[in-house]
Amino acid sequence: MGEQVSVGPLIYTVTDAEWKTDIGSDSQKMIPKERFLVIRLSITNSGGADAGSPLGILVDKQDKEFYEIQEVKGVPEWLPILRRLAPAATDAGRIVFDAPMGIYKLKVSGGGDPENEKFAFIEIPLELQAPTSPLEAPNSTELK
Repeated sequence: MGEQVSVGPLIYTVTDAEWKTDIGSDSQKMIPKERFLVIRLSITNSGGADAGSPLGILVDKQDKEFYEIQEVKGVPEWLPILRRLAPAATDAGRIVFDAPMGIYKLKVSGGGDPENEKFAFIEIPLELQAPTSPLEAPNSTELK
């Protein structure tokens, strides 16, 4: 994560990955089958023509694939599934997966001809967020 990965004309940079038990709020709340993995990334078209960025795919250690969720509500900066980039354009935002917690690789492609498509993998480590406040221990001096 954090490094640029080039595939064909597209350059991907993953900057953050966060596990969530739900996303959205109230009427837009979504509950996963497993957990939501929200990945923040940028995609730049370094080519001289418009390019499409295909859906991302998470791949686990057993090569099981989890596809990007195609309709997401309540995620700021969500990147919709239809992504077209003009030459020298960059699109940045978040993509979402429903998968068991673990270590994954994000499989990205250059958006070219499906028969000759090239892929690259971006490591997504398992990083759990620390609690925002420490657990409070009972005060042992207040015995009654």
